[in-house]
Amino acid sequence: MNREFDFKSIRIIAFVFPALIFTMGLLYGIIYLLLDADMNTLNFTIFLNLSSATYPVYILNYLLSIALFVSLFRLSELDPHWNAAMILMMISLILETGMRIFEWQTFWVELSVLNAIIVAFIGVAPQAFSVAAMICFLSGIRRIRRNMTPEGNRARLEKENTDRQRAFQLWISAALILIISIPIFVMLYLFTTNSVMLLLKWVGLAEAAAYLFVSVMVTRSVWSFCQEFYLYQYNHGSVRGM
Repeated sequence: MNREFDFKSIRIIAFVFPALIFTMGLLYGIIYLLLDADMNTLNFTIFLNLSSATYPVYILNYLLSIALFVSLFRLSELDPHWNAAMILMMISLILETGMRIFEWQTFWVELSVLNAIIVAFIGVAPQAFSVAAMICFLSGIRRIRRNMTPEGNRARLEKENTDRQRAFQLWISAALILIISIPIFVMLYLFTTNSVMLLLKWVGLAEAAAYLFVSVMVTRSVWSFCQEFYLYQYNHGSVRGM
């Protein structure tokens, strides 16, 4: 079914997607900085959201995730990758809400090495689904951009796509390292000394900085695409379906 193209949603994504990527890096940077939390609580294993340092960033990250989900929902018919991204983002939001409810009830959880490790791995699930949604969205961009490009310009597009793909792959690698490093650092924290933990904190901060650096290339590509796609739809009848 063809409907009018949602110009508002693509404009929102142009701002929301880059902001979401950068707040994710900022959130993890703060988590690494505060990784030596009090071992009498399990809160530190679920993104430290109850601390004053991370709570504002977490709230911003959550609101941006909602905005991205709504925008993807309105544009999901344009590409199967975007539809998958919308579903994954919805799962991420549901899991995030569940994690917050569980976080409030952690005083019922008996502190042990096994429980800390389990909760650490469960705690990264919402962010893992969020990153998967962003990967699907970026994959959809490549197909849509190809459909927008005239046949005569396909060779130039392929060369540009090669550069974008390298940046895309670097960003995926950096994001996966960020996600998996939290439970790994938690496990190491349970069995190492404070001096080793200090080293791990600096490693984590370096990971967050590298992630933010790589994200600049990806966000520039998304911003450029949203502008191109907006003009393309404006000049080609403004209907869904490509």
